[in-house]
Amino acid sequence: MKSSVRLALIKALALPILALLAGGAIFSYQVAVEVANDAYDQSLQNSALAIANRVRFVRGQIRVLLPVEAEQVLRTDEFDRVYFRVRDAQGRLVAGDADLPSPVGGEQDETTTFYDAKYEGREIRAVRLYAGTFNNRFYVTVAETTRKRASAVRRLLLALVLPTALVVVATGIMIWFGIASGLKPD
Repeated sequence: MKSSVRLALIKALALPILALLAGGAIFSYQVAVEVANDAYDQSLQNSALAIANRVRFVRGQIRVLLPVEAEQVLRTDEFDRVYFRVRDAQGRLVAGDADLPSPVGGEQDETTTFYDAKYEGREIRAVRLYAGTFNNRFYVTVAETTRKRASAVRRLLLALVLPTALVVVATGIMIWFGIASGLKPD
């Protein structure tokens, strides 16, 4: 009888604990993705702003004064491929990767937009920045593949979920011994 009571108690407690662990893992994953995206999105936006600061209007023509060396630095990354594009307000290519995907709303939106897409068969994260003066507007898009982001999410997830899993295991052990102790005859 003790064995069946012990088993019933363990079953009754195990399901809610496993549900909490699963809920915690889902929440941890969402937090990890948000933290990684926030950090890397800021870096993308800084690159877009740096390119925007190199745009000049010369005799009514938009020019990107980005030396070859600066472009090489922009595109250099140990883990990911980096792309960029500058278009004028009418959507005409000024510099960079012509076929880099635009956000779903196209180039007409006048806000800074972060978006995910596929480019050259790879997942990318991009920012499209609308910049310039009232009469001379332009779009800067900077994108990168997502290897660093995925790696950061995995590391953050491990850091968030592993301690939780250890607490669940410790709790399970305490429940096991607590039930055994509580079922002992006086």
